[in-house]
Amino acid sequence: MREVLVNGWRRLSVLLIALLVLAPSVAGVLAGSSAVSQAAVVLTGDGTTHTISASAGEGGSISPDGAVSVIDGDNQTFTITADTGYSIADVFVDGVSVGAVGSYTFTNVTTDFTISASFALNSYTLTYTAGPNGTISGTTPQTVNHDADGTLVTAVPNTGYHFVSWSDGYPTAARTDLNVIASKSVTASFAIDSYTLTYTAGADGSISGTTPQTVNHDADGTLVTAVPNTGYHFVSWSDGYPTAARTDLNVIASKSVTASFAIDTFTITP
Repeated sequence: MREVLVNGWRRLSVLLIALLVLAPSVAGVLAGSSAVSQAAVVLTGDGTTHTISASAGEGGSISPDGAVSVIDGDNQTFTITADTGYSIADVFVDGVSVGAVGSYTFTNVTTDFTISASFALNSYTLTYTAGPNGTISGTTPQTVNHDADGTLVTAVPNTGYHFVSWSDGYPTAARTDLNVIASKSVTASFAIDSYTLTYTAGADGSISGTTPQTVNHDADGTLVTAVPNTGYHFVSWSDGYPTAARTDLNVIASKSVTASFAIDTFTITP
C-alpha cells in the first residue's frame, strides 16, 4: 500500500511539473497578446523559466506584452507595431537601443530581460511653389503633424496675369490643407490676362480691320478704320479717340467702342 502511494505522489509531481512548464504556452494561446504575468520559477532539472518584461509607449504596441515566461534555452520573438500616424522611434533591450525594428527575437534565453518600444507621431512637409509670373503668400514649406491642418497660403499672380490652377487640382488660389496624412509638394500656375477689343460702326458706316480682337496684357491691337458710307463722314469714336483709323496700344482692359457718322452737307452760294 505504501509503495502505491509513493508511486502516486511521484506521478502527480511529474504532472504538476509538466503543467507548470506548459502554462506560459497555454496561456499565450488563450490570451493572445495579453500579458501573462508570472515570476521566474525554478523547477527541478532543466525546467527553469525566465521572465522577459515587455512594454510599449504611446503610439503603438508590442506583442506579446507584459511579463512573458520563457523556458530556459528557448527563443522568444516580440513584434512591434506602430499605430496609424505613428512610426517606431526605437526599441530598447535591457536599456540598450537595438534600433527602430519591427520585431526582435531573444535566442537561447538563460536569464531575465526587458524590452521596450517607443513611438513618434509622424510629421509631413507641405511645400507650395509659384510657377512663372506669380508668387506665394503664406508659409512654405510647412511642417504639419499627422492629421493636423496646414496654414493658409495663396497663389498671387503678377500684374497682368491670373491664377490658373494648382498642380494637384486644388480649385482656388487660396488654400489650407486639412487633416494632413502625407507630405505634399504643389505648384501654382499662372497665365497672362487677355482682353477683347470690339469695334462697331454706327449707322451709315462700316469697320475696316479685325473686330473683335483678342489682345494679351500690355500688348497692342491691330489697325481698324471707321469707314463712312458715300455721302457721309466720320464724326467720332464713343471713347473720344480722335481719328477714324486707330490702333490701341498697351492694352490693359477690354474695350468696346462705336464709330458714329454724319451725312455730308454742302453750302450753296447763289
